[in-house]
Amino acid sequence: VVIIVDDCGTDRSMGIVRELTTAYHGPIRFVIIQHEQNRGLSAARNTGLSKAQGDYIMFVDSDDYLMPDSIQYFLDNLKWYPDADMVMGNVKDQKYNNTLLSQIKKPCFIDNPYIFFSRMLHHQIYLYAWKKFIRRSALMEHDIRFIEGILYEDQAWSYELFSHMKSVLLLPEVTYVYENNPSSIVNTA
Repeated sequence: VVIIVDDCGTDRSMGIVRELTTAYHGPIRFVIIQHEQNRGLSAARNTGLSKAQGDYIMFVDSDDYLMPDSIQYFLDNLKWYPDADMVMGNVKDQKYNNTLLSQIKKPCFIDNPYIFFSRMLHHQIYLYAWKKFIRRSALMEHDIRFIEGILYEDQAWSYELFSHMKSVLLLPEVTYVYENNPSSIVNTA
């Protein structure tokens, strides 16, 4: 199930979502949850978290996209590393035409929090909510939510998330494409 939260934004994204989901005829079920008014990205993500029922959670921003078969790639690698609480593939940054985790050449399983935090502090693991394939039970057990009403909510959320992850799997293949949207929150804040 794909949960889409309509946060009453002023762009065309929900019109595009409705067109695409109406035209889609496949095995994936889409659930659209509409807020009564615009409450911001943190609220939208928290709403999605509260409605999710699957084994894993992944956030995809409306101006970005997943590479084909990304979810299957995560699941295939989880067969080899079933204890991973979180899986992250590589990201292609369209603005700079590069990948964010170029140093990862093969699957890298980390079950030591000191190594994980060291890689994070050295920008080998990024503090974005998107691109992470997270075991839902790990999020629910620690009630990890986004702080509403702030910008760069990914930062605080990521530190909270990382402090509770027992293990992380980093994968070399690009699974997420980050688009540089000139009217995004990051570019207009």
